Parts: sequence; C-alpha cells; structure tokens
Amino acid sequence: MSKPNWACTTCGMLSSRRYSVKRHIMNLHGGNGLEVSFVDYMQGRLTGIYNQNNAKQQQQQQSSS
Repeated sequence: MSKPNWACTTCGMLSSRRYSVKRHIMNLHGGNGLEVSFVDYMQGRLTGIYNQNNAKQQQQQQSSS
C-alpha cells in the first residue's frame, strides 16, 4: 500500500486517494462521514476529536442497523 493521504473520520479507513475514501463513506456509512487528510486525522486522534474505532464494533453496528 502506498502512503496514506486521506482518512475516513467514521472508521479510520486510510487511502492514498481521496476519491476512494469518499466512495467508502458513501457505500459503507451511507454518506455520513468526512474525508480528511491523513495529517489532520492523526492530529484529531491525538487530541480526541476522532475516536479509534474497533473493526469488530463497526461490523456489529452495521449488522444491527
């Protein structure tokens, strides 16, 4: 994988392409989420703006909705 440049604020998915994160948000989160630069995402994680999400929790949330 190449260097991540973009991140999904909902689940932390990383990608080198902004469009891939936008598509991911539309497909997996129903358009509810933001794509931010990797640097902004990491800064947000360190300051508590974005939470670290567990992949297992994400699957449980998706299956219950």
